[in-house]
Amino acid sequence: MRFDSQWLATLNLVLSGLVFLLGLVILRENPRHRLNRVVALLLFCGSFGAVLSALTLLLPKGADGDGLQTPVAYVWQLFFPSALLLASLFPEERAFTRPLRLPWGLPSPSFTVVVFTPHVFHILLVLVTGWFPLDPSSVGSGAGGVVGSLGRLVLGLFLAVHAALFSLVDLVFGVAAIALLADSRRRSRVPRVRQQLTAVLAGLASGLVLYALATTVPTLIGRPLDPDLGASLTAAALTLGSGSIAYAMVRFKFLDTALLARRGI
Repeated sequence: MRFDSQWLATLNLVLSGLVFLLGLVILRENPRHRLNRVVALLLFCGSFGAVLSALTLLLPKGADGDGLQTPVAYVWQLFFPSALLLASLFPEERAFTRPLRLPWGLPSPSFTVVVFTPHVFHILLVLVTGWFPLDPSSVGSGAGGVVGSLGRLVLGLFLAVHAALFSLVDLVFGVAAIALLADSRRRSRVPRVRQQLTAVLAGLASGLVLYALATTVPTLIGRPLDPDLGASLTAAALTLGSGSIAYAMVRFKFLDTALLARRGI
């Protein structure tokens, strides 16, 4: 089993490196274009998450993998808001991505800020709880101690539920991205764009199913997967999601210069 896991981890590391280099190429080609930046971020996050999963597979059997669960490790989950932002911008920008006009001259947050806020909050929350872990022994006795203990209990319960069920937020973002891409494919009349959307849609949908099997479903049914199996499914999910964009670029000229020029006009 470890032999197979090592081979899978090695293959995944190679593919992750290629995906990361592809993201660099996209960003270097036109860093000022919003769609290029979004796709590059999606590929960076996908490759980073796949690398973490591969490193989990390379750990010795029975080793503690908590060292990989640093706050920085959760950055890869920005893959999901990036996918939603991509689906909102390609092949044409949706109307709901434009800033709303708020009353009394209040500043309106951009759609990008709204999309990334839940995951940024999640990363900051993990970071803060890592710096200031809950320590029930630090609460004194008496009424103040009872109130402090109750507060810590409520906060600890919130953090536990948040950590366990945040994968549901990822799934909601992923399903929303797939729904937008499917709607764009249905409405598109350009054959090449339909082919591009089909490739990206197939990769994201299959990756989302694997991610749900690796994280959300075991959490909801209360039966955690074997760490190797969970890491393998997560790595495969991210590789499929990122690889579908690479396939669309190579096979159907996704993000080519001519298409970007026409969209800009």
